[in-house]
Amino acid sequence: MPVDAYKSVLEMPRFKELKEQLDARCLFSNFLPKESREDLRKARAELSKIVELAESFYNLLGNRHWVLHESLNMTDLEYIEASGDCDTVEHLLIEHYCNTEKLTFYISRLRQHSELQARWNLLMRAKEDHLAERYDSSALKVISIMDGFVNDVDKENRHGLFAHKPEEMVGFDCLGGHHLGLSNVMSVATKTFRKRVDEEIFEVYRNGILHGNIPNYNNPTVSCKAWNYLFAVSDWVNSLQPKPPEKKTSLVEAIKHHRDAQHTIKRIENDWSKHVDQYGEANHSASPMKEQAEFFSNWEKGRVGKMINYLPRNAKSHNTSLIDLIKTSYIPIKIVSWTIKDCEYSAPAVAVVNTTIKTPHDEYRLSFRWVKTDKNNNPVCEWEDGEWNIVPATFSALNDIVSAERLLFQSN
Repeated sequence: MPVDAYKSVLEMPRFKELKEQLDARCLFSNFLPKESREDLRKARAELSKIVELAESFYNLLGNRHWVLHESLNMTDLEYIEASGDCDTVEHLLIEHYCNTEKLTFYISRLRQHSELQARWNLLMRAKEDHLAERYDSSALKVISIMDGFVNDVDKENRHGLFAHKPEEMVGFDCLGGHHLGLSNVMSVATKTFRKRVDEEIFEVYRNGILHGNIPNYNNPTVSCKAWNYLFAVSDWVNSLQPKPPEKKTSLVEAIKHHRDAQHTIKRIENDWSKHVDQYGEANHSASPMKEQAEFFSNWEKGRVGKMINYLPRNAKSHNTSLIDLIKTSYIPIKIVSWTIKDCEYSAPAVAVVNTTIKTPHDEYRLSFRWVKTDKNNNPVCEWEDGEWNIVPATFSALNDIVSAERLLFQSN
């Protein structure tokens, strides 16, 4: 049953609960040690700041049909909203989504959804189009990805995103559940156009775009909004998942979690940058190059079960076709030798290991994409606790090599 849209951020359960905890603690603040009173003061200030920024976002951009998603960090949001002028704020937000590092980070968080794995190559092409300023191509791809994504999530009804009514797009306890969030966007996105509109448009009118009645939408606003909606839809999907019973989070734990998150964000912004580690010149104990070497060793020995262990948790349990692909396509290929060249860290949770394998028939250069996740399959930074797994799309990308090897085998 749809949840009513939240009129304010403070109506959302987690914010409401946290505020109640803080208010209750304040009643006894005179009896707390000085250090605890200071922590309480900071927690109240942080909560007020988050609520103020979220409400300001929707006041400025809600009627322009932008959605606040969970991965948009508060530091960026504060910078974007600093001017307080709607046009300037929207311009800065568009620049934000056109930034390669920012977009890559947001996309990396989508790996938690098994329903997007089959669409990952399409998602990468959409990213490439967007950054190359082919905005119409990017928008089209992202619209189709969103539709198919929700269709696969809604297994009972098999309804795509845009077949849902606006009131169904209210996520329980996520920022897109604001009354100016996803439900507001859907009422615009599903608008019907019976005649061609020739002037340039700046909204994601899904029906008009896909049915050909809106030909003039090749601009960064439409493309950026499409990405913005995809990230918000990810939050909405997460809000639908049944949650296991959780122990009550204490105020101290909630504050610590928030501070840890902010610390990670600052470390990424201030200390992290793209880099390349050469094989043999670095400590590989916590590197995907170590996992890559073990993967090759298991491939050489035909250990399918061991190879499957390098897939993400959700792929191991759900993607039987991928497991069959490993069994039927890769195991028969005999590896004579292999080498690892280097590892390119393209995002805090993403790395590409460049390798070469030699078979009895030829030599191939292969690049394996890895992502680091925690036990809940959420992306984590390379220095955080977690495990490196091969991105499933990597296997599909190797099909040309598999076909070539078979032809060479048959010709011999």
